[in-house]
Parts: sequence; C-alpha cells; structure tokens
Amino acid sequence: MDRSAVKQRSMRLNDDLILRLAERTFRHLINQQLATAKAPEPEIIQRISEAIKGFQDKVDLIEEETRKLMDQYSSQMNAGQLDNQEMRQMIRKQVAKKFKFQLDTEDQVNWIAHQIHDGIYNDDLVDYSSEEKALLAIKQVVNATVNIEDSLDDKIRLKIGSLQRNVPEGSPEWDVLYRKYMDEELNKRV
Repeated sequence: MDRSAVKQRSMRLNDDLILRLAERTFRHLINQQLATAKAPEPEIIQRISEAIKGFQDKVDLIEEETRKLMDQYSSQMNAGQLDNQEMRQMIRKQVAKKFKFQLDTEDQVNWIAHQIHDGIYNDDLVDYSSEEKALLAIKQVVNATVNIEDSLDDKIRLKIGSLQRNVPEGSPEWDVLYRKYMDEELNKRV
C-alpha cells in the first residue's frame, strides 16, 4: 500500500460510539466462534470500551496540544502570513510525534485492534480459538467504523462550509461543529 495515500486524520469516537463499537466487536468475535467468553458479557464489553477510550484519550490530548500551539500563532494566521490548515497539519504532526502517536488511519486501526485483542485476553476474559483470526476480525470491525467515518468526512466539511458565517478549519468552533455533525451522522449509521 502506498503510505502517502493513507489518510492522516484521527478517528473521533464519542462515548456512545465507543460502547456500540465494543458491543459489535464482542458479538462479532462470539458469533464467528473466534472467542469464548470467560467472564460476563458486560465485563468484556467494558474492557473493550476501555481499550478504545485509551485511544480516544490520546487523540484528545493531541488535539488539545495542537489547539494550544495554534493559539500561539493565531495573530500571524489572521494577518495572512500563515495558512491556517497547513499550519494545523504541521503542528499536529509534531505533537503526534512527541506523543509517539501515529496519524495514519491504518496504524490507528492496528493499535486499537491490538489493545482490544491483548486487553481482553491478558485480563483472562476470553479464550481465542485462533488468535490471528480474532485479531483480524477485530480489525475488520474497527475498519468498518473508520470507513463509515471516512465516507462522512466530506459531507461534514461541506455542511460546515455551507454555514452562513465563515468558520475557519482548525478553530475551536470548527472542531466542535465537526464533532457534533460527525457524532450525529455516526449515531444514525453505527
């Protein structure tokens, strides 16, 4: 796969979506007979949710650090000396590197899948019939969610761009609107 073609956008998952993703992951593993539960379903789903939430916490940390740095350069961006979107991407890459966080969607899916897979196994909540197949199945469920989000990205950006007032990408207001609209759309689909 051409790594330059990989999307570099962090998935944004609200608590409801995290819970639904955890439930879908658990059901998929059980229905495909890739895992046998050794603990009550709610405990396993909670552990899966925690693994996903750990990812979301990292994304939130990176976004907060990026926002702080963007604020430092806001006067230069407002004066037209720096392009807001380009500056945001450059800062975000530096912040992600500082926290040893991958921005490639494929890497993010792999990280989440491994956290789920290893977390529920190491906590002795499940046994796998095949560890490799279980990991692949988890990646498929997470990827399906990412693909839905990716397909909505352009729609959300157009919706924000069509507002009567100009909301610059990367601004706190833009981030809030993007998250709100994405959450609404994801809640309809997942």
